[in-house]
Amino acid sequence: MISINQDLCKACGICGHVCPRHIPVTIEDDNKKITTISQERIDLCLQCGHCVAVCPNRAVQVESLNEEEFVSVKALDISENEFLSLLQQRRSVRRYQDKALPREIIDRIIDAVHSSPTGTGSMTTGFIVIDNPEILARFSELIFESYEGLAKNLKNPIARFFMKQKIGEKKLKTLLDFVMPGMHWYIRWYKEGVSNEILRDCPVLLLFHCPIFEPMGSENCLIAASCRADSLTMVQNSPVLRNITITFLPTCGALVLSSPRFSSQFLPSRPVLYPLLQPSV
Repeated sequence: MISINQDLCKACGICGHVCPRHIPVTIEDDNKKITTISQERIDLCLQCGHCVAVCPNRAVQVESLNEEEFVSVKALDISENEFLSLLQQRRSVRRYQDKALPREIIDRIIDAVHSSPTGTGSMTTGFIVIDNPEILARFSELIFESYEGLAKNLKNPIARFFMKQKIGEKKLKTLLDFVMPGMHWYIRWYKEGVSNEILRDCPVLLLFHCPIFEPMGSENCLIAASCRADSLTMVQNSPVLRNITITFLPTCGALVLSSPRFSSQFLPSRPVLYPLLQPSV
């Protein structure tokens, strides 16, 4: 799973310092430092490749990772101020241009989200690209049907009781106080042909999925879909998503893709909330 090439290793110990489970260990052996693998903890290896990434001598190998695919770290081609300006000017898109996106742009977006971090270091997040208008229309229909059913269940005190047991009081309160009041109008507007407030006219939908038993798989999908359509993730276990993907690869996040129909002219203030710090003694 993980090994040390003793011909290349200088026993600097960096790999052990960065490993969260301290699987590489540097010890004294006959008055000589040597880095070896802890046999007690080798089965705890996350196979994240962090030990490989920091080794200056390329002495660490992880069996599941192809060493030839590692690339050298390059200097960023944007400044700190440029990056901060990009984040400060980012706005959510509430209405998209209903026009096809070139496949090369979609591929670049996938490359970008594929670079997102994960909670375990694993790279098991998959993507499903939907750009067929008929499938998107059917997808919208299924989502609104699911929310209509949810609205009926929430009116039933017995159903609410069991929902609370399953999803917890916090999520139930979010549904009742935040999601469903707006969804009441979304459903009405959809039926009247006024607007689709789920897909918001987007021509491309990017879904994220992961193996069902992947540790932190859902969180990894949501990190990748950091600009996700939250209304889609609320119904991730409904028949909606079973219509477009296989059951052992549950969809846990969604990202709508297109160019914004309207551009923001001003940015609201975002005050920084500092945590309370305990005074030093």
